[in-house]
Amino acid sequence: MKILIYDCHKSRVQESEKIKKALLRGHPDLEIDIAEVRKFQFPDTENYDAFIVSGADGHSEKHAWPRLIKEQIAKIIGIGKPVLGVCFGSQILAELYGFEIITLKKPEIGWVQVKLTDLGKEDQLFKELPTSLPIYQYHIRAVKGGGKVLAESRNCIQAVKYSDTIYGIQFHAEESPESGKEYLKTDRKCENYEEASTLAPEEYIEWKIYRNFIDIITKTVK
Repeated sequence: MKILIYDCHKSRVQESEKIKKALLRGHPDLEIDIAEVRKFQFPDTENYDAFIVSGADGHSEKHAWPRLIKEQIAKIIGIGKPVLGVCFGSQILAELYGFEIITLKKPEIGWVQVKLTDLGKEDQLFKELPTSLPIYQYHIRAVKGGGKVLAESRNCIQAVKYSDTIYGIQFHAEESPESGKEYLKTDRKCENYEEASTLAPEEYIEWKIYRNFIDIITKTVK
C-alpha cells in the first residue's frame, strides 16, 4: 500500500516524519511519501492508495495553499479514497463536510485526557486502546460538530468519523512522551512546561491509532 502525507508546515516536516514512523511501526511494508503543501507539491493522486493531512503551524486565508489543499482533499474524497486528517487536517475535513471550526478560549498544549464516546468504544480506530487516555495536543482551533464523534476532551471534539475510510483526529498520536516533551521544552507557546507534561504517559501506545487506520482501509484498497 502506498500512502501520501500532505505536510502543511512552514519549513519543517518533523511532524510528518513522526507520522511516517508511527505508520511504519504498525505496518513496516508501507510505502510512504511526504509532499510539502506550502511548496505546492501535489503529486498525482492516482499513484496513492490513501492520504494523511498533517497539522499546520499557523496560516492565513490570504495564502493560496490552504485553499489548494482543501480542493485537493475534496477531489480525493470525491473519488472515494481514504483520508486521515490530523489537527489542521481534521479541521479541513470538517469544513469540507459543512461543519464549523471554533477558536478555544485557551489552547490545548501538551497531554490532555481524551475520552472515547460510545461510538468510539466500538470503532476499530481505537482498537486495543483504553476508553480514556492522555494524548498530545497542540491547537487552539477545533471542530465544533460533524460526523460521528468518536472522542472528546473537556474542551473540544477530538476524533470524528465521516465515512468508513475518512477520519479526523484533533490530537497528535504520532508524538511519543519523549518527542513531545523535547518539543515543549523549547516551544515559546508553552507557558507552563510542568502543567503541559503532567499527564504524559510512561508508555507510548497512541501509535496504534495509525496502525488501526491502515487496518481499516486495507479492506477497501484493491
